[in-house]
Amino acid sequence: TGQRKGSMNRPKYLLPVGLVDATKERVLAAARVKAQHPVSYADAFVVATAIEFTATIVTGDPDFKETESRAAVLWL
Repeated sequence: TGQRKGSMNRPKYLLPVGLVDATKERVLAAARVKAQHPVSYADAFVVATAIEFTATIVTGDPDFKETESRAAVLWL
């Protein structure tokens, strides 16, 4: 059927997943998150992007507990 092996078992909440460019605005938004929370810059970029798109972060990384007040988190 043209689907990759295992794709039928993927939980629906993981879709859709995409890439976003590191625009100047996103870089600065991530820097603001990083300045306010003790998280890595990569995690700050995830939070800033989730805020921009009103998206939920799906993770098991406990570092995101620091930013739950800024962006929704679905814990694995």
